[in-house]
Amino acid sequence: MKLKAVSGIMLTLLFIGVLSLAFDIQLASSEPTTVIVPDDYERIQWAINNASVGTTIFVKAGTYYENVVVDKTISLVGENITTTVIDGNRTALKDTILVTSGNVLIANFTIRNSYYSGIKLDFYTSYNTIANNNITNNDDGIVLQDSSKNKILYNNIENNTWNGIFLINNEGEWGNEVIGNTIKNNYNGINSYDIDRVEANTFFHNSFINNKRQVIYYYSGYQDIWHNGYLSGGNYWSDHNPPDIYSGSHQNETGRDKIGDIPYVIDGNNTDSYPLIYPYGCIPSADLNDDGIVNILDAIRLMNAFGSEPGDVCMPCWDPKADINQDGIVNILDAIILAGQFGEKG
Repeated sequence: MKLKAVSGIMLTLLFIGVLSLAFDIQLASSEPTTVIVPDDYERIQWAINNASVGTTIFVKAGTYYENVVVDKTISLVGENITTTVIDGNRTALKDTILVTSGNVLIANFTIRNSYYSGIKLDFYTSYNTIANNNITNNDDGIVLQDSSKNKILYNNIENNTWNGIFLINNEGEWGNEVIGNTIKNNYNGINSYDIDRVEANTFFHNSFINNKRQVIYYYSGYQDIWHNGYLSGGNYWSDHNPPDIYSGSHQNETGRDKIGDIPYVIDGNNTDSYPLIYPYGCIPSADLNDDGIVNILDAIRLMNAFGSEPGDVCMPCWDPKADINQDGIVNILDAIILAGQFGEKG
């Protein structure tokens, strides 16, 4: 058991180091310390209360029924995104995690069941990083309240009652970066409630899937950045089905590039000029309906899309999941891959 704990701590420190190098996360400059929950403290909040600035709190797998307040610069890291759960339990009118300090890292958790927010970055906090979490079944997934220069990276933000990400800005500059997230089955994918701000937010490589409203701006006139240039691209939009015939920065050169030829218009001031044909980071798999097994249901879905290309409307309908080899057409090659995986666990 002690060997496992040491290995987990080493992996945690490596994870934090990689994030720091890749995304320029500003961690505390004091001597680093690692505290383990529940070994050192039974509850996450107790560990935070007793932590010094710069501490890494490593939380072992388990379900922790807490409403956590992070009021100092620390790194809060779970052992495993699926099995390390912070559950607000919907018993208190509180956020599951409330951050009131800057330079905080929260990573590798499932964060769920808040009447308010899964994670809230409170007034005037900045330079926080929320990475690789599953944030689900809250009223709002992530709320940024007058909070600037934060990074929201590679989270799954799904099945929240109102907003996947709620950006509330009454004053001050923002400059938040929202990159690589799956934002799915929320009422609003992103809700931007701007009254006054200086700097644009940046959104790219996110997958907006089946939100009732993908993005909404309550005050017009603000312009954000919705792509990372060509050929890196913008975001995937499940309600956008552009053809992919052309390539190039103006999409006027012959040849597919997995970027839609028609921009995705959000409103009069915001456009994703390079919408992605496939969900970002989509790993080709024959388990088309994500139920954990390749079976007749996947074969039926492929059959319904057979012969389709990006931009096609029914019938057949373009289905990016059915294009298993991602060559821009659902055809016999995809059927062969599915047949080869038939009966296998997804």
